[in-house]
Amino acid sequence: QVVRELHKTCKNIRVLGLSATPGENMQGVQQVVENLLISRVELRSEDSADVRQYAQDRSVEQVTVALCAEIEEMKALYLKLLTPLLQRLRSDGNLWIANMEQPTNLRNVLVVAKKKFQAGQHFNQNNPVNRSVEKDYAIALSLAHSFEILQTHGLWCLYQTLVSASAQRAPQMSFSGIRRIFSQLESHFSSPEKLPGQLTATCHP
Repeated sequence: QVVRELHKTCKNIRVLGLSATPGENMQGVQQVVENLLISRVELRSEDSADVRQYAQDRSVEQVTVALCAEIEEMKALYLKLLTPLLQRLRSDGNLWIANMEQPTNLRNVLVVAKKKFQAGQHFNQNNPVNRSVEKDYAIALSLAHSFEILQTHGLWCLYQTLVSASAQRAPQMSFSGIRRIFSQLESHFSSPEKLPGQLTATCHP
């Protein structure tokens, strides 16, 4: 938004940025490029000719750790809330998800689909149907954000996210199911032995 406001008053601006994590996938990277009006992108890795001489040899072993039962249970609750929304958006032709039971990159998929919907020739914000679809997108995006945090950072970060969402009255908090999850997490973390630090030995993330 800052870049676009600057561009309104001055067309000749230069944005120089450096990022180690521009996005989770090509759609995420493309979104950054479009939002910052980037015209040139340079990529570097440890195998690049001008970087290789500074890179040290290393041995990398990847260990995949399964999510614990508590997180898997919470994932199932979230998917139960998300599925009707995603099915409704898909049935309207606004969204395509290959696997509804195990959606991947869900937030990015929703962002791209919402933009495509808003850019459609029949989109009208005053149309009740369009407003209903936009509401579904808002709630689905809010849920997808929490779902992503749950899988990446675990129960404690999800709880903190819902505390913030509750204070800000985020769209997802209008769901009775989310309020139940919030209450469940409040009860879970009311016990001292369940606070962060105690979870890391038995629960991933």
